[in-house]
Amino acid sequence: MVTITKVNMEDLQKYDIGRDYFNEPRANTQCGLVLACIRLHGSITDKDAMAFGCRRLASRVHDLNQRGADIIAIRETKDGVHFARYMFREDYEKEIMSNHNAELAGQDLGAKTENKKPFWQKDYKKYEEIL
Repeated sequence: MVTITKVNMEDLQKYDIGRDYFNEPRANTQCGLVLACIRLHGSITDKDAMAFGCRRLASRVHDLNQRGADIIAIRETKDGVHFARYMFREDYEKEIMSNHNAELAGQDLGAKTENKKPFWQKDYKKYEEIL
């Protein structure tokens, strides 16, 4: 007979379970397709996700983050339409640091490479010094 016990959150935090690994989703699921698109193209938007039938991209990103991925939402505006672009936090940090370092060195980045602002307020506060 199998005994199922309730998982205590303090035990999970004590042993830091769930933060150092990523549970890879199967490739034929929506989460797997979202992850593959981000890895291939560097980012994904709702329009990209609609191509393979994913109508709730934010939910799939949340699921991936719960599994251990570190995906951040970047807010963008194009032709007066606001939308979110999702990308790995590590890639985002590399991009804004390279833009910031280029500006400090006096290089002209042009209007096309403006810094992208994070969508969630907690992330915006973290990067507001650079942005």
